[in-house]
Amino acid sequence: MKTIFYNNNLAKVFYTLTGSKSLSIGPVILTSLNEKELGLRTYNHLTTHVRQWIEVTLVSFIIILTGIIDLGISSFTILLSPVIYYILNAFEYLIRWFLRRSGLVIFIDYSATRTSFEQEAMVAENDPNYHDEFHLFTWVKYII
Repeated sequence: MKTIFYNNNLAKVFYTLTGSKSLSIGPVILTSLNEKELGLRTYNHLTTHVRQWIEVTLVSFIIILTGIIDLGISSFTILLSPVIYYILNAFEYLIRWFLRRSGLVIFIDYSATRTSFEQEAMVAENDPNYHDEFHLFTWVKYII
């Protein structure tokens, strides 16, 4: 069960800034729409981002915890786990933006310039059965 906040004021502000009516922040979905307006396509897209966030957060938590135990890294670094997803997303976006702008790589399709997280979410939004199947770390195949 996903936590969805309908008619959310933060989502309404986000809409005025970006034109997007819904967003996911960590495990939470915020939308300026009501429950009837939020279609299956948008729901699949957003819940895919929630699943991706959970995957990256859990793996980064385990890696950081191992570093704390084995390498004596500061225990405060565990607080990075929830934001690693956003750091990876931003890093990949910047690399793809640079490659596109520099002409080092010619992208045939604009969708290839989107991050791997976004590409998987776009596939999920068009498949009504996407969440009925098991898709763990599927976004990784879109990195290259």
